[in-house]
Amino acid sequence: RPDLGALRDAVQVAEVYEETGASLLGEMQSALSQGRQVIIHYQGMKDDKPEPRQLDPLGLFCFRQVWYLHAHDHNRNGLRNFRLSRIRDTRMTNIPVKMEAKMEIGQASYHKWDVEGDEKKTVEIKVSDSLARWLSENPAHPTQELEGNLVTYQVSNPKDMTRWVTSLYGLEVLKPQELRDELAAVSRELIDLYGDGE
Repeated sequence: RPDLGALRDAVQVAEVYEETGASLLGEMQSALSQGRQVIIHYQGMKDDKPEPRQLDPLGLFCFRQVWYLHAHDHNRNGLRNFRLSRIRDTRMTNIPVKMEAKMEIGQASYHKWDVEGDEKKTVEIKVSDSLARWLSENPAHPTQELEGNLVTYQVSNPKDMTRWVTSLYGLEVLKPQELRDELAAVSRELIDLYGDGE
């Protein structure tokens, strides 16, 4: 018999933007309530075609009006978030879920810098004394480490930090290069709009 209490804990809605399909949501809810592994064909952002993935479903959540499945990925041997609109095929197996983990919406994997992406990347930022004091009292991410004037984060999508970085004063992004490039592009757009002040 489905465990409705467990299912209620495993489904969380923050605000839906994409048409996911009731049948797919229903299949994932069934797998969650019965504690069964699923086989999906998933096409990530960098994949040329859908690839099979064997998953232990742990929860469903809606973030920025998009549905995601939080699961342990046996192919990658780690916790991942799967955008439901990128799932092309799914099959529930008779294999019980092996990993026991409760979905907590406050964990790093649900942070806006981590919702999508497989690998964690290190972000290093040099900050002023005043900004360092502010960050020590207001951590921006669960992985934040602050040593003097150097703050580091481990995130899946460094580019998603762009808006946050540009909202602050007294910092310099040291790495990764992709975030530096994104900030440079934003700066060029602003100069094109407003000039360079000369």
